[in-house]
Amino acid sequence: MVRATLLKAKSSMPSLNGDRLGHNGSIKTRMVMRIWIIRVAALTCSLLKRIKEMSLQPKGSKLTNHATMGWPKGGNSYGHGASIVPATISTSPYGTDNTVRRGRLAVKTGLNLRYYSTGCTNNVVSRLNCLTERCRNYPDSTIDRPLHKLVSDPLLLEIAYRNIKSKPGNMTPGITPETLDGISSEFLNQLGKSLRDESFQFKPGRRVQIPKASGGTCPLTVAPPRDKIVQETMRMILNAIYEPTFHDSSHGFRPGRSCHTALRDIFLKFKPTTWMIEGDISKCFDSIDHHKLMRLIENKILDRQFTNLIWKSLRAGYFEFRYYKHDIVGTPQGSIISPILCNIFMHQLDLYVESLAREFNKGTRA
Repeated sequence: MVRATLLKAKSSMPSLNGDRLGHNGSIKTRMVMRIWIIRVAALTCSLLKRIKEMSLQPKGSKLTNHATMGWPKGGNSYGHGASIVPATISTSPYGTDNTVRRGRLAVKTGLNLRYYSTGCTNNVVSRLNCLTERCRNYPDSTIDRPLHKLVSDPLLLEIAYRNIKSKPGNMTPGITPETLDGISSEFLNQLGKSLRDESFQFKPGRRVQIPKASGGTCPLTVAPPRDKIVQETMRMILNAIYEPTFHDSSHGFRPGRSCHTALRDIFLKFKPTTWMIEGDISKCFDSIDHHKLMRLIENKILDRQFTNLIWKSLRAGYFEFRYYKHDIVGTPQGSIISPILCNIFMHQLDLYVESLAREFNKGTRA
């Protein structure tokens, strides 16, 4: 026969009555257990929070701010073996404050930290940011950088595609049935190659007449959607160059500005005004002279390959009623780069009117 014996619980804090826990011993045991439970719960919460942050953080964010001084090693080499370049931290209109910028500019700042560079889009964005800062600090200087190399970068083309892909108007075909469907990395690489060897040509647009509320019609040119990818890259570069040089009195076709910001400035700055002059430019887009516009751009941008690409877009022409036409003046309405080209041209009018205002203002009273 087997005899089973029930073991008695032994405590490190026995009472004076024997093996049972006393009142004081049970309270101390509960307090110790409660402290350990609180510590384990706090540690578990911190670990779960950290894991959640790591799952939400993209590559290249704050988790990658730990620099390395060598090449990637191990099975996960973090990229395709591209060179490791320095990084700087600066404020940029293309990202949040204190964003990591990858590029050669960190060499000038004296920073010795180097980050992984896998050919990501941050390199392209940092070049645009640097271009914007250069034009903001030196608005009257010319641009001698290789912009044609930047516009043909497949990474910038991918950014341009992502900017326009969600707009429903870009699914409207031009003279060809092609739309933005079926865009792949191979297409963007081939497009960048054709831009580099200057074999790329803009296709003519399809012009339609849109009725206006005040009467008459307004011509609208529907460009081929795939040509709009190149136009968007050109717009991003031109915007980085000219946006810092435009005056605060200009509100048309500018990021973050509209008729509402213009009305706000009038409300805040024109209170002592007794009379105003209102004007309207008839057919502004259709009246811009190509040669005068190109002279303005070439005086600012020295890269002739890039300016020739702008000239190609102006001379692409359009089809209307199955007949091919092209104008010697005007930028086509519906083109992505037409608003920035119009602002470049009309900036001269802003300078002239502001010079008239300085000459007219006399004294301190209205």
